[in-house]
Amino acid sequence: MECDLNNAYLEEAKLRRADLSGANLYRANLEYADLRGVNFTGANLSNARLRGADLRNAIFNGAILQYTNFGDADLSGASFRDAELRGARFANTKVDGIQF
Repeated sequence: MECDLNNAYLEEAKLRRADLSGANLYRANLEYADLRGVNFTGANLSNARLRGADLRNAIFNGAILQYTNFGDADLSGASFRDAELRGARFANTKVDGIQF
């Protein structure tokens, strides 16, 4: 089952440990959301706004993250193996233990 959250407004949502693998989150607003441990494997987060989000231990393996804004997010322990990161913005992010 495909999850289509294209242009979704999820600012400050609490989705800890959710399985959003393969989800379409194109242009979604997830600013300041609690996304700790979320599985975004193979998801499309192009042009998504994740500014200030808590993404500790999130999994972005194989995800499409083109032009995604991660500014001020906590990416500690996150995994980005085989992710497409062209144009992604990482200003002021916490990246302890990040995996590429």
